[in-house]
Amino acid sequence: MLNIRLIRGSQFIHGDHDGALDLATSREVLCQLLAEGAEGAGATPGSYDLLFDVRDAEIMLTLPDVWRLLQDLDECDPGFDGRLALLDDWDDTFDRMQFFEASADEIGVQAKAFIDFEQAVNWLWDSQNVPGRWDPE
Repeated sequence: MLNIRLIRGSQFIHGDHDGALDLATSREVLCQLLAEGAEGAGATPGSYDLLFDVRDAEIMLTLPDVWRLLQDLDECDPGFDGRLALLDDWDDTFDRMQFFEASADEIGVQAKAFIDFEQAVNWLWDSQNVPGRWDPE
């Protein structure tokens, strides 16, 4: 069964008064979203793929922020063994995407970064052997 959960950056990425990432609040909200989503869908931990769409986040994620985001995922849902797609509109795409994917590999999460929504969804669908590809046209 296909189970992709979309979590928007504006839902969990919060800043402090200086405009930097508030790690404690962001982590707490992310863990809450993951727990609520699993309960609401009747899903067991890790029985879903994730799409983090951080294009609408007011805080620009730094490389250490991206690393922390992955660590938080591992701490919030230690049984997660699905795929994680990160959708962003980074200007310096290549370096940050490579860092994200390598960091995810370090904690045992199969992850890929995208700047195109359709490519992200298709990559997640491929993991579930869903026939065809999503084409919005």
